[in-house]
Amino acid sequence: MHRLLKRFYLRTVQAMEISYRLARGIDYKTLSEHILSIHQLKDIDSILYKSARCLKDILDYRLFAFAMRDGEAVDIWLDPKLRSDNPAILDVIKSDLCVAGDSYILHHFDDEASEAPGSGFQQLDNLRSYRVLDAGFTARMYLLPNRIFMPYHHDIIETIVKVVGTSLATFMSIKRLQDAALIDPLTLCYNRRALDELLDRTIAGTRRYGTDLAAIMFDLDNFKRVNDTHGHQVGDHVLQAVSRTVLAAIRKSDYLIRYGGEEFLLIMPETKLGRAVEVADRLRRIIEITAIQYGGVRIHVTASFGVADLKGDCDRNLLLQEADRRLYEAKVRGRNRTSPDAQLLLFDTVPMPEPAYQYLN
Repeated sequence: MHRLLKRFYLRTVQAMEISYRLARGIDYKTLSEHILSIHQLKDIDSILYKSARCLKDILDYRLFAFAMRDGEAVDIWLDPKLRSDNPAILDVIKSDLCVAGDSYILHHFDDEASEAPGSGFQQLDNLRSYRVLDAGFTARMYLLPNRIFMPYHHDIIETIVKVVGTSLATFMSIKRLQDAALIDPLTLCYNRRALDELLDRTIAGTRRYGTDLAAIMFDLDNFKRVNDTHGHQVGDHVLQAVSRTVLAAIRKSDYLIRYGGEEFLLIMPETKLGRAVEVADRLRRIIEITAIQYGGVRIHVTASFGVADLKGDCDRNLLLQEADRRLYEAKVRGRNRTSPDAQLLLFDTVPMPEPAYQYLN
C-alpha cells in the first residue's frame, strides 16, 4: 500500500509539473504575441488596451488600472468600468500619484460591455501595484488577478510593465516634439496647425466612448482699438494676458487654440452644452474684470463667446460653424455676451443670419 501511494504521489507531481510547464509555455507564447503588437501601436489608449488584453488572457484579471501623471495632468484607465461612483481603487491611485480631489481624467476601454456589477471592488487586499519608470512621467499599473498567481507570472508582468513604459516614453517624446511645432509662440496656445489633429482625435474618442464634446469660440471685442490706440506691442501683451488667464481657468484636458488674430477656440471633451455655456460665461466675466498692465498703461478688454456641442449628425466643420454662428450672435446682441445665454438655453432657437466677419470685432 505504501508503495502504491508513493507511486501515485510521484505521478501526481509529474502531472502537475507537466501542467505547470504547459501553462507557462502557453502564457509566454501569449505574452510574445501581444508584445509584438504593442510595439507597433502609436497611441496611449491602444497601447494600454493591448496590454490589458494580454493580462486578461494570462491572468483573467478582475480589475486592471493604469494611472499616469505628466506634469499636472493625471489620466486613469480602468477595466472593467465600475458602477460605484467612487471605487476604492481611485483612492489608492490618488494617494500613489498625489492627486488632489477629482483633478484627473477617467478613461474606459469599453463603456458598455465592460461594466461590472457590485460595489466597485472596495476590497483590494490582493491588489498588485507596479511602478512604470520613466524620466518624463510617473505611472503605475494595478492588477487584481482572478487566476492562481504562479511564480513566473511576476516575470511576465514585469516584462509587460517594461514594454508599456518603453512604448509610452517613445509616444510622449514624439508628442512633445509635435506639440513644440503646434504651439503659438505668442500666446502658448495650440495653433491652427494643431486644430485638425486635436479636434479629429477628440471627436473620434467622443464617438467611441459615447461621451459629450463642446466647443467655445471667443473673440476680443473691439480689439482693433487697442492696437490703434496703444500700438501692436501692447496688443500682443493683451493677447498674452488673456490667454494666460484662460489657460489658468480651464481643465488640463481642455484644448485652447489661437484660431486667428484675437480669436480663440476652446475644445472641451466630456462636456455637455449647458456646462460649456456656464464655463464660457465664467471666462467672459473673468476677462471683463481683469486689469492688464503694460508699463503705465492699464487696459480692460471684454470678449464675446459662442458655444456649440457635438450632435449625433455633426462633424468637425459643422461643430465649428455652429460655434462661429453663436459667436456672431453674441456680437450682434451687443458684445461681451455668451451665446446661447445660460438662462435662455432651452428656449433660444431663433435662427441667425450668415456671419459678416468684416463688420464685427
